[in-house]
Amino acid sequence: MCANLKSLESMNTEPSHPQTEARWKTYAKAGIAVVPAVVACLMARAYILPKVQQIWAEAGLGMNGPITASLAVLQNVVPALFVAVVLFALMEWRWRTGARFRGALTTVAVVLLNTAAFFGIIALCVAAVLAAPNLRNATRSGDAESGAGLQPAIVRYDGLQSRPTF
Repeated sequence: MCANLKSLESMNTEPSHPQTEARWKTYAKAGIAVVPAVVACLMARAYILPKVQQIWAEAGLGMNGPITASLAVLQNVVPALFVAVVLFALMEWRWRTGARFRGALTTVAVVLLNTAAFFGIIALCVAAVLAAPNLRNATRSGDAESGAGLQPAIVRYDGLQSRPTF
């Protein structure tokens, strides 16, 4: 009978004592999942945020609402990532039984960081959309008479006298 139990036990596909995933593997997966959101936030902060701030200011709106929410998220991406790294380093160094919760905690951290990045970029888009009607009204009232305001993105000039010859 004992031989039959051993043969049945060897047929189990799941071990009775599950091993935790390797530390480097867990953190590599978390890093791969967070990098796109961090890169998107940094690019939005560098390229899109200044333009939306300019649109928001030209529309005559104060620095409140969605622009403040996007600023809060986009300006704090790197510090939040640094805090997460420090917390996980402390967990590995000081908490002996933390290996059991490593996967769940990294998943929570990844979801929170990605959600914050998504929220920051969406708030930036909402701020631009909310400023658009006020910007249109501002250009119609005072700036349209003086010639200042928004200029067309593409200026067409058909009066070229000389064309390059090759």
